[in-house]
Amino acid sequence: GFLKTRESDLVGVLNGINHEEWDPAHDQMIAATYSSQNLDGKAVCKAALLSELGLPSIGKGRTLLIGAVGRMAEQKGFDLVAEAAAKLSKRPIQMVILGSGDRKTLDLLEGVARKHPNRFAVRNKFDHVLARRIYAGADAFLMPSRFEPCGLGQMIALRYGTLPIVHSTGGLADTIRPVDIKKKQGTGFMFTPATADALLKAIDEALTVYADETLWKKLSVESMGCDFSWAVSAKRYESLYQQSREKHSRAIISN
Repeated sequence: GFLKTRESDLVGVLNGINHEEWDPAHDQMIAATYSSQNLDGKAVCKAALLSELGLPSIGKGRTLLIGAVGRMAEQKGFDLVAEAAAKLSKRPIQMVILGSGDRKTLDLLEGVARKHPNRFAVRNKFDHVLARRIYAGADAFLMPSRFEPCGLGQMIALRYGTLPIVHSTGGLADTIRPVDIKKKQGTGFMFTPATADALLKAIDEALTVYADETLWKKLSVESMGCDFSWAVSAKRYESLYQQSREKHSRAIISN
């Protein structure tokens, strides 16, 4: 209620990421470096990640590798993956999930990995090196959060040319431009509400786009051009402080 009375004074400023730290062209922790000018190294990173996690090649066509890195909690929505697992296992996808936290969610996901060992790999730990390899090696990055004030994972994924699949909420909705197949542009895929069926629909949309190798590459390059650096956020803060100062000065004069 109090915040509602001050609604006109509330402003949201996105977080930023360090573009020098998160840079696939210079990241020494991934299997091969790459850039928006040359994505060849990304395929090397994918193959290395599959090998590291013991996921075999499946099928004869292209298989979408979806990565996820996050805290296991109800907020993060990973239980939706477990709920959709049976149907996901019948699609040309593989999924790698890294994170720690809620034991109930981890039990669900580890159970899925045991049942579908060729499709799902789950690692219950904090591992910043493996996280980087997931950002670089995955084709898509999943963030099914029920709510997310801002989020950094989707920004890092974009930096690595890994298209996010996200629940349309909070900062995820603020930072992802939904893919428009007809216009051949966008930076990710969104779903709502936060249900297993909606998640499946978004993954199916991603699969449709992934089937067009040229289009997927184009979108990956487009996503790598997004600027979520702290330089942008800092300018927004500077502008906000200036606006606040001017408003305060006007208030003093009027009084």
